[in-house]
Amino acid sequence: MTDRPGPTPPEPPTLARSEHDRSADRRDDVAWLADAWDRARVLVLTAELTAPVEETEAGLRLRLRPAADAPAGAPRYFLGEHAGQPLFAVTAERDLHADRWAGLREVGADLDDLGAGLLTTAVALARWHRRHPRCSLCGAVTESVRGGWTRRCPADGSEHWPRVDPAVIM
Repeated sequence: MTDRPGPTPPEPPTLARSEHDRSADRRDDVAWLADAWDRARVLVLTAELTAPVEETEAGLRLRLRPAADAPAGAPRYFLGEHAGQPLFAVTAERDLHADRWAGLREVGADLDDLGAGLLTTAVALARWHRRHPRCSLCGAVTESVRGGWTRRCPADGSEHWPRVDPAVIM
């Protein structure tokens, strides 16, 4: 009997790559989220869902900035943690100091695993918040809670979450 190598496992889908932990257990801890913001790295996402990218010797990388340099008062989304570093996204106006702004479809496949995971998550949350500002039960304006992963209706107390339907192409 000969030892033959088994089949090579398939590569994950391009935009399913990620190196960050979404840290769902931290989303309800308002005090932790406030403290995490002070030491976080932040991805700025525009209304057009573009983000700053930079070319490095290793390839394209997202340009994250310290929270102190993030636009004040912008909606925040807790993306999770990587190597103990809290990561957030904010939606704000385009920063004129960035060299290049690009969307997920344009650069998602070319980013490293961390960047692909962060940009995919940030775009999904920002798009969901934009499309679902009101309660589906009573129509009241909802508020973002749990680090941006839930919307709560102040009128009836209902909570609403982003859909995470599986997709299969046949």
